[in-house]
Amino acid sequence: MRRLPKLIRWNDWYDSKLPLFFLAYYYLLLIHHQVLPQNLVLLLPLGIFFASLSSFGYMLNDYYDRFIDKISGKENVMGSLSARQQVLALVTVLSTGLIAFIPFYHYQFAVMALFFSYISSILYSMRPFRLKEKGILGIICVSLAQRVFPLLIVFSIFEHFRLDTLIFLALSFLIGLRWILIHQLLDRDKDIQTKVETFATSEAPERTYNAMLCFFMVEVIAAAVLVGMITYMVYLMFPLLIAYILYELYLYPLWKRLGFQRMLSSYDLRLLPPFTFSGFPYGPLSYWDV
Repeated sequence: MRRLPKLIRWNDWYDSKLPLFFLAYYYLLLIHHQVLPQNLVLLLPLGIFFASLSSFGYMLNDYYDRFIDKISGKENVMGSLSARQQVLALVTVLSTGLIAFIPFYHYQFAVMALFFSYISSILYSMRPFRLKEKGILGIICVSLAQRVFPLLIVFSIFEHFRLDTLIFLALSFLIGLRWILIHQLLDRDKDIQTKVETFATSEAPERTYNAMLCFFMVEVIAAAVLVGMITYMVYLMFPLLIAYILYELYLYPLWKRLGFQRMLSSYDLRLLPPFTFSGFPYGPLSYWDV
C-alpha cells in the first residue's frame, strides 16, 4: 500500500490533470442550472474514473518501459512487481475505471471519447505501435489520450458542443503538448542512454525549448480567453478571477529569480491549476439556489 501512489503515479497527474476536468464539469453545471445533489454525487464515480484512466495510462507506459528504466536506473514500481502482479495491476485499474463509468454509458459520445482515451494510451506505449518513439505523433497522441479525450467526456455527458467546448479542449491540448515536452526534456539524457527515440532526443534541446515556448504563448492566449469566458458566463466567479491574478502577482518574484527558461522547462510554471484546484471546487456550493 505504501508503494501504491508511486505505482499509479499519483504525483504525476492528481493536480495537473484532474482540476481542469472538474472545472469543466462545474462550469457546465452552472451554465445549465443543474447544480443539484444528484449531479454533484456523480462527481464521485466520475472522479474515480478519471483517476483510474490516468493511472492506467502511466502504468501501461511503465509496463512497457520496465526494462529500459532498469538499464537507466529510473524508478519504475511496475517493473519491481512479478509478471502476474503487473498484469493484475493493469487489469484492476482498467476494470475500476470501466465500472466507475457505468452511470455514463448511456451517453453515446462519452463512450466514444472513453474508447479513444484508452486506445490512444495503448497506441502511445504498446509495441509495435509505440507512438511514444514517433516524434511529433507521440506528443500529440499522449496529449489527446491524457487531456483532450477525457475532457471531451465531460462535455459529452452534458451534450454540450459549442465554442466554449473548443476553447476548453484547445487549452487542454496545448497544456498537454508542453507538459510532455517538459517530461521528455527532463528524461532526455536517460532516453539517449537507452536509445529511446522521443521528440526531445531527436531534436536539439534548443529546438525543444522553442517548441515549448511556442505552445506556451498560444496557451496563455487560450487561458486568458477561457478565464474571461468563464467570468462572463458565470459572473459571480469574478472574485475568484481577482484572487487568481493576485496569486500570480505574488509568485512573480519567484518566477523572476528562477528565470523564465528554468520555469518553462520544468513543472513549476502552471497557469490554471492553482485557480481550478483551490477555487472552483467550492464554486458550485455558492450556486445551490441558482
